[in-house]
Amino acid sequence: MSVVLGAAVGGLLEREVELARVDRVFDRVGAGVGAVVVVEGVAGIGKSELLAAVGGGARARGFGVLRA
Repeated sequence: MSVVLGAAVGGLLEREVELARVDRVFDRVGAGVGAVVVVEGVAGIGKSELLAAVGGGARARGFGVLRA
């Protein structure tokens, strides 16, 4: 089952590529393959919004999400 992560976040613009990459990671993790995703960049480019979308997609798939 795939989740379109971008649909859940109203203010996230032009992040379809990144969201699709994370969605594929969720597919692999759901199949039992471990993974790490690194989100980095300068201040103000939308890392927090992207992570909010990723967290929502993870929860929708039944994954636990921790936030610090």
